[in-house]
This record gives sequence, C-alpha cells and structure tokens, in this order.
Amino acid sequence: MTNLAKPHIPKPHILLITGDELRKDAFSCYGNRAIRTPNIDRLAGSGIRFEKAYTVSPWCLPARCSILTGLVPHHSGAYSNFRNCALNNGLPNIFTELKKCGYRTALFGKCHFAPVK
Repeated sequence: MTNLAKPHIPKPHILLITGDELRKDAFSCYGNRAIRTPNIDRLAGSGIRFEKAYTVSPWCLPARCSILTGLVPHHSGAYSNFRNCALNNGLPNIFTELKKCGYRTALFGKCHFAPVK
C-alpha cells in the first residue's frame, strides 16, 4: 500500500497584542509622526491591520474576556475589574479552540482572566 498522506501545510503563526489606553494613532504605522514604533510597524506590515475597532467595555478584564470568548461581558460572567470575575474555565475560548487545532498557546503579561486552561 502506498501512503497517501497529505503534505504538511504549516499553520499560520498567530500573535495577538492588546494594550491598555492606546489609540491607534499612538503608533507610527497609523500616522503618528511624534514617535517611532519600528517593531510594531514591522508586525503591522506583515500582518492584518484594522482601521476601525470597538470595545464592549472600557475596562480591561471584560474587554479582554470578550476578545477571548466572543461573548459580551454579561454572558461570559467577566463584567468587572473590581469584583472576582475570573473567566469561567468551562467556556470555550481562543486558547482552548486553538489547542484543538494543534496549536501551542502561551500568554505573557497582565491577564486578569486567569486561570485559563
């Protein structure tokens, strides 16, 4: 018998960077002339840039949990920075779904929504 396995197709790398209290024009790739952001500019040049974005919450925990789960804060339970509203481990999220597709995931920096498996 011959092996008819499909050739290995590499998965794209996914890098999600979030920042607090930043407008898009804080980066030179979006037109800021007062400061230079060459590293972010290089990432933006080889990835996807969005011209418009909206947040479901002005607070970082609910906004980040919405990015991870696709749910608005009152559906994920993560609705406040000031109460114990850690993200429910039972909810599907970007980490669990990427792992199902064979990705290794990692998180660096402030996250508030820990623990996430």
